[in-house]
Amino acid sequence: MAQVDNAIILAAGMGSRFVPITYNRPKGLVVVHGESLVERQIRQLLAVGIDEILIVTGYMAEAFAELEKKYDGIVRCLYNPHYKSQNNISSLYLVRNHLKNSYILSSDNYYTQNIFRRIEENSWYCAITDTKPRCEWGLETDDQGRVIKVAKIAEANQPFMYGAVYFNHLFSAKFRQILEKAYENPDNHQYLWEEILSRHLPELEIYIRMESPETVYELESFEELREFDAAYQQISGNSQLALIARLFSVPESEISQIMPQKMGLTNDSFLFNVRGQRYVFRLPGKGSQQFIDRRKEAFVYENLRAKDITDRVIYFEPESGIKITAYEEDSHILDFFRDKEQLKKAVAALKQVHQSGIVVEEEFALTSCRRYEQLNQDNPEFFPGYYWAKAQMIELMQYLSEQGVKPTFCYCDFVMENILCLKDGNVRLIDWEYSAMGEAMADLAVFITTARLGETELKELAELYFGGPLSRLQQIQVYVGMVIAAVTWGAWAKHKEYEGYYFQEPNYPENYFAYAGAYIEKARALIGGSDEL
Repeated sequence: MAQVDNAIILAAGMGSRFVPITYNRPKGLVVVHGESLVERQIRQLLAVGIDEILIVTGYMAEAFAELEKKYDGIVRCLYNPHYKSQNNISSLYLVRNHLKNSYILSSDNYYTQNIFRRIEENSWYCAITDTKPRCEWGLETDDQGRVIKVAKIAEANQPFMYGAVYFNHLFSAKFRQILEKAYENPDNHQYLWEEILSRHLPELEIYIRMESPETVYELESFEELREFDAAYQQISGNSQLALIARLFSVPESEISQIMPQKMGLTNDSFLFNVRGQRYVFRLPGKGSQQFIDRRKEAFVYENLRAKDITDRVIYFEPESGIKITAYEEDSHILDFFRDKEQLKKAVAALKQVHQSGIVVEEEFALTSCRRYEQLNQDNPEFFPGYYWAKAQMIELMQYLSEQGVKPTFCYCDFVMENILCLKDGNVRLIDWEYSAMGEAMADLAVFITTARLGETELKELAELYFGGPLSRLQQIQVYVGMVIAAVTWGAWAKHKEYEGYYFQEPNYPENYFAYAGAYIEKARALIGGSDEL
């Protein structure tokens, strides 16, 4: 038996399943029955005499400053810089040297009763049961209640991990060594710390502590929050839901099936249902105003509306960039190798864009490069050879201009993820925030470079666009487009990396830029050497 030394609350996550509430605050600070989830845990810990509380923050870390100030000398926040790119193993690793006789808590738990104690003995993981199978860590124990096996799915009536954890000092010492060794391998950075625990159960003594399902709640989505706290059913205090309610003339309670769609590179979005119809709510990502002109985007949507090739806009707010579109049921993202008929339609739609006569002030390639260079003045040389490649790009663009190839209105984001194949066989090109004036073939090139496709696929796509074998000038246009895509989108990706965004593909920005050198050489070879430039 020993006194509990401290409690560690893991609160770094982005709470993506809790949208739209977590667009404005971290999940741990969501108010439930009158107080935030984290502050309720703090109060319950203080009630039993635990007055050393560490909060591991990440997403919207600054929002926790008020708690640190209010509970001065008791609460201390530690920032996890890897919260976007790594799982919660990184949060526990950050505080590994604080593990003693310690509670490990998650910020999304709500305890209707105080389950904490001043004195604890064995290490334990809180668990509950359900009459139905659950996608939770199912626990198997021996006769003494020691956990001997963990399954990723809990069977009906099988105890599963849910809620608080307690490490005694002996367990902490052993697990610290295991955690440090596991963290040395970057492959483990994508795991929950519980995954590491489950691999080492023979050498770690941890028991089960059963609690009632009426005592421990893990709020995993906004819909669950609404069920748990009725105050969120009518007036949530969330500006996005208030806007939807006003636009559709319904109370918030009639906005249902709210779920995240994606937390993307430029925007965040979620799905919702009103009167049996699903919609997509697009919210511009933080910092996107630095390189996206939302008024231009609204202008583009309005001018392409009659062509019926874009996402179906229900509402667009140029000042903020908020967009609501109809959700295309039973649609899927284009697959280059499988959806050949839809690919033809997508290319035909792209040609309509190029021939639309739309004119906007923004030019894509050079403007994009300058913008990302200015935003990253501490690291303006994105790649070795970046400025050389950019200079080559400018010369090649000038060559095309001298041959009579004029800039046209371009999509600038013609990638598979933005091409929706509809159930009726048609396609829609979605998300137009990057559209600008530029070289038409750069649109084909971004398709190829983003998908990491090669010369064979580029030739197929270009011949589909031009309607047959390419002339020498058309081939040069295609190769120059590849250079533009490699330089501009490589710079964009490096900018996102500098901002802290984690790409699952290793060397993602470099893989874009790798196309530049090869296609500069190909373009020059067709032109006949540098003299013609």
